[in-house]
Amino acid sequence: MFSLRHKLWFGFGGLLIVLLVVGIMGIVVVTRSGGAIQRVMRENYDSIAACQRMGVALAQLDRQALETLLDGGERQQASGAAQGDIHEFEEALKFQQGNVTVPGEQEATDRLTSLWDKYRALHARFLSLNAPSEQRRKSYSTELLPVFRALQETTQQISDLNLGNITSVDGQVRRLSEETRSRMTGFLAFGVAAGVLFVIFVTGSILGPVRAITRAFGEIGHGNMEVVVEVKTQDEIGHLAEAFNSMTAGLRSFRRNNRARILRLEHTTQQAIDSIPSAVAVISPEGRIELANRVAQAIFGIRPELELEDVANARWLWDLFRQASEQGRLC
Repeated sequence: MFSLRHKLWFGFGGLLIVLLVVGIMGIVVVTRSGGAIQRVMRENYDSIAACQRMGVALAQLDRQALETLLDGGERQQASGAAQGDIHEFEEALKFQQGNVTVPGEQEATDRLTSLWDKYRALHARFLSLNAPSEQRRKSYSTELLPVFRALQETTQQISDLNLGNITSVDGQVRRLSEETRSRMTGFLAFGVAAGVLFVIFVTGSILGPVRAITRAFGEIGHGNMEVVVEVKTQDEIGHLAEAFNSMTAGLRSFRRNNRARILRLEHTTQQAIDSIPSAVAVISPEGRIELANRVAQAIFGIRPELELEDVANARWLWDLFRQASEQGRLC
């Protein structure tokens, strides 16, 4: 059987566990949501930045091709300048290839890689092309420019995918908040149910027996020594009930013995005063006749349990009793 201490530990321990679980769950969910938001923002922002770098490098490469086409610039010098932009584009492309996080981004990145390989070869060939201006212009417009525009569109597509994912973070956070709210609501409901069960448990197993013992003490106060508290448990409350029953049993025994002793004393006293030839009566300080011998009963009509003032043949005795009471000579 559980003791009262075990019951209290069980109840409060259960509520403490619920509180800890709810608190830890809240911390975990908030940490996860914060980490998810930071991760999504960082990954998408880095992809957008990489696309911007690739766009700038592409623009520089295209400008170099146009310069050699329009003003007859030095092709060897343009080729040397293009190496830096090519390196910048490839560094950004390499980063983008390792930072694919959005649906559809992998396909766009693969297409961007394929287009870049094609554009790089065409760009190098165009700068090294030794042909008349008309042929070079035709080569730029029919070969290099379409691939350049396809690269621009693809980098913009990747940038738009990541930008769209950033704007959708609000929806992700909202869904995560709804999940968190539902979980926290569930744990809160569980905690409330556990608390209600604990209150019922405490009321039934602790407060109920205590109320029974309290009522039993009230019965004793009103003179009912026959009251018995039912013992239902073997914890501290049960031991208290057993001690109470033992006490009331002792009080009942004492009252029976005391009552028997008083009855014997009254019987002995009655026999003693009956042997006296004169009228003898014992009157309480309240004026109630407690004892009277046969002579007093026969001559004056004085009988036990009567009020002295109600005895018609003993009005003189009532006057004497009242005078003695006023003078404080009653004992």
